Amino acid sequence: MVAVSIVAIGLGVQISLSYLLDFILSFMPDLAEEYAEIMEAAGTTELSVLSALTVAVLAPVLEEIACRGVLFEFLMRAMHPGWNARTGAEGVTPRKPAVVAAILLTSLIFGALHMNIVQSAYAFPMGVLLSWVYWRTGNLGYSIALHLVVNFSSFGVEFMSGLLAPLGDAGAFAVLCVPLLIGIIAFARVTGRRAQADAGGAQAI
Repeated sequence: MVAVSIVAIGLGVQISLSYLLDFILSFMPDLAEEYAEIMEAAGTTELSVLSALTVAVLAPVLEEIACRGVLFEFLMRAMHPGWNARTGAEGVTPRKPAVVAAILLTSLIFGALHMNIVQSAYAFPMGVLLSWVYWRTGNLGYSIALHLVVNFSSFGVEFMSGLLAPLGDAGAFAVLCVPLLIGIIAFARVTGRRAQADAGGAQAI
């Protein structure tokens, strides 16, 4: 169930964000042209073995290790001593302001690392989502998996746009938000049940 929800979230967020981005950039043609050149230079516009390895595998793994595995952990431990992702703050539920601050700061830095205004703008909400996934599970593998799905699905945006073209941009965006919302809700419920089970096991011990 977790794997299915990760795929649903990844596909939903990548393609729905692409529609939203195209709409916003339609009012800023110069910025749109600059962004297109950056994406072409980065190798994200055409699927190849090299682009798949660098964009869809290497980048997500390295970015998640740096941003969620190191930075988020550092911020949580600084604001809530004793914290670690797997057991929480020595078995104590961390304060919500500490979690929110760590997620937002990590996401701001994650966005800034992309070093251009367009990528930074959508990397920030993506960072929030990835940090939330990591916080919910304490497992870097889940945030890496989500990041992999998001990046790899970028190569299928044009194909999906063609399939959804009869719906119009607004209709396609609305349709794509459905798997995104369902995926988030399903993931929250599954990870919530796991957290309760872990807490019950810890109390039994």
